[in-house]
Amino acid sequence: RSELTEVNQGRGIEDEYVHLDMRHLGEERITDRLENILHLARDFEGVDGLEEPMPVKPGQHYEMGGIEVDENGETCVSGLYAAGECACVSVHGSNRLGGNALPELIVFGGRAGWHAAGREMETAEIETGPGASTGGPELDTPVEPGAIAPRSQSSSVVADGGPGAGGETRADSGAQVMGASETVSRAVEREHDRITELLERDDGVKHATIRSRLQKAMTENVNVFRNEEGLKQALEDIRETREAYTDVAVFDPSRTFNTELTHAIETRNLIDLAEAITLSALARTEFRGAHWREAHQERKDEEWIKHTLLAWNGGQPDLYYKPVILEGENETYEPKERSY
Repeated sequence: RSELTEVNQGRGIEDEYVHLDMRHLGEERITDRLENILHLARDFEGVDGLEEPMPVKPGQHYEMGGIEVDENGETCVSGLYAAGECACVSVHGSNRLGGNALPELIVFGGRAGWHAAGREMETAEIETGPGASTGGPELDTPVEPGAIAPRSQSSSVVADGGPGAGGETRADSGAQVMGASETVSRAVEREHDRITELLERDDGVKHATIRSRLQKAMTENVNVFRNEEGLKQALEDIRETREAYTDVAVFDPSRTFNTELTHAIETRNLIDLAEAITLSALARTEFRGAHWREAHQERKDEEWIKHTLLAWNGGQPDLYYKPVILEGENETYEPKERSY
C-alpha cells in the first residue's frame, strides 16, 4: 500500500514505480540474503542492485483463495481433487503469511494424494459446495455478470462454461445435478469441442489483446485500493472482455506444444477469475487483510467472519457464504489485527 500511495500521490517515478535502494546493506549481505532480487532486477530491468536503486511496484504473486476443498483435498465433485496454490483449504485467511505455501502444498497436497490413492483416512469434516452455505448477497451491479451466448449458434467458445457451451439447467433454473463421472465426461467433451473451434477459426481476435484489456481493468480498479465506483467500472470492463472473447481465435494450428492455445485458454480462465474477485470485493463491505475498501475502513467481525465463495449456476455466478471454523481441537482462535 505504501508503494502505491507514493505513486498515486504523484511521488512515484514515471507515475508507475518507486525505487528500492539496498546498497547500504553491503554486497556480502545482499548476495547472501537477497540474491534472487538482484537477478530479477538485472534480468527484467537491466539494473544492478549493488550499484543503483531498483524500480519496484506492487504485483499479484499468490492466491489466498482458490478451488474449495475439504481437509482431504477433495472438491464437492466426488473424486475431483485440488492441491497447492490453486486450492482453498483455508490456510491463509485474508492475508497470507510467509511460509504458508509449504503446508498448503506439502501437508494438504500429501493428504489429497493419499485420499485419492485410497488410503484409509478419517471422513472429512469440512463441508464443500453451495449446500453448506449460509446464503448470499443481493448485489447492485451495472451489468449482468456471467454467461454470454456465442456469436453463432454452432459456436462453443464462451468465456464462462455456461449454457452456450453445452450446459443444461433444471426447470427451476438451478444447476443440473450429475454424478462425478458424467460431470467430468461432459466437461472433457465440451473442452474438446471448444479447443477444436479455436484452432479451426479462420479469423478473430487475438487473446493477447483481450488479456491486456482485462489486466488494465483489474490494475486500475481491483488493485490494492478499492472503492464501489471502481469495482463497478471493473465489472463493466470485464463484461466487455467476455464479449470480445466470443470472437477469440488461435492462429497457430499446431496440435502439440501450442503455447498460443494455452494462453488463449488461460485468458478465458482469467476473465472468470477476475469477475469472481470483483464481485466478492464488491460484496464485502469491510477492510480485512489484503482487502481494502475506501468507504469501509474497519474490520467488521460481527458481520464478516465468513468465507466468500462463488459457484457457476447455469452460466451465472452465484455468491454464497460459509462460516469460518475458529474452534480448534485445543483452543478457539481469536482473529486479531495484523500490525507491524
